[in-house]
Amino acid sequence: MIKAQYAFELLSDPTWKRNYDIFGIDEHLHVMESIKEKYSNADFSDISLPLLEPTSFEPDPAFEVISSENFVTKLQNSNTLLVQVFSVGSSQCAQFSSSWKRIASLLDGIANTGMIEVGDLKLATYLSEKKYTGAPFFRNGLPSLVAFPPGCKTSDCIVRYTGQLSVDAVTDWFATNILSLPRISYYSMESLVKVIFVSKTGQRATPYVRHVAKSYWSYASFAFTVWREEESVFWSNTFGVEEAPATVILRDPGVKPVD
Repeated sequence: MIKAQYAFELLSDPTWKRNYDIFGIDEHLHVMESIKEKYSNADFSDISLPLLEPTSFEPDPAFEVISSENFVTKLQNSNTLLVQVFSVGSSQCAQFSSSWKRIASLLDGIANTGMIEVGDLKLATYLSEKKYTGAPFFRNGLPSLVAFPPGCKTSDCIVRYTGQLSVDAVTDWFATNILSLPRISYYSMESLVKVIFVSKTGQRATPYVRHVAKSYWSYASFAFTVWREEESVFWSNTFGVEEAPATVILRDPGVKPVD
């Protein structure tokens, strides 16, 4: 009875049914397992209904939603593009919304970003993976992140993100694997560097910082560090840094650093 009720609720929601029928997406399986464990010895009448909580997710108006009508133009006008395929009925996409906003902000100026609703079947199918039967699917469900590297203008050369959906993990992957930007190592006392980026939050160097560093990689070495209050005296006395964020440019020996 539980399985029948679960299937009824899943397929009664038009968005969930579409996602399941066309792309095989069912992000509620963990709910089913939890219910089976919780009510293993209970009568069906003792189970709280409904089993599934409906989700209504609308992307932030600040996000650019790409459609089949403007996709080609968007792609042609983008040197590098990161796309999020999402669903308005997905709680996981709703939870990822704030992270996506931060990711888009960090990539602003060095890459374009956009969102594609999976209900745009033509475009979503174009960007999906294909089973041996030809059926479209998204291996890790939604949201699904797809990158068009520099010069890539078709689905033949896209790169799919398969890692953790955190701001730091996504931006590091995109900066390293898609934009080929150098990683900036953490600073140590023995580091022979000319430029030090001091972070207040502990988040690694942003894609834009790495982009700037790449432009000057032949002329200077770079390092990254996290601001800690217990080390403030060292940073103040050595580099004249009183707070973070800050950028320190080391001059020749005996010359005061620039911050």
